[in-house]
Amino acid sequence: MAPGYVHEAMATEQDEEIVRIACAGVARALSREPTIAYFPAWTDGGLLSAYGRIPTVILAPGDVASAHSDEEHIETDSLKKAVSLYTWIINQFCK
Repeated sequence: MAPGYVHEAMATEQDEEIVRIACAGVARALSREPTIAYFPAWTDGGLLSAYGRIPTVILAPGDVASAHSDEEHIETDSLKKAVSLYTWIINQFCK
């Protein structure tokens, strides 16, 4: 990272438009209510939120238990659903 940037923590309020849209998208795509929780690791979301003032959610397919491991993988069907979900969220948020 460039000097001067700090790996900031991120907290997006549940009433933010991006959270409401993402939750609606998850419910629509997966036919279930999403779980809203904290993510106990650092992501680029902290930079987007802190330095870009961009409301940010962490939303990804796959199993976090295998992330960054020798066994990291994602099912093709999960990836396809995620692409569709991200596209829907973008279209709703950017109206």
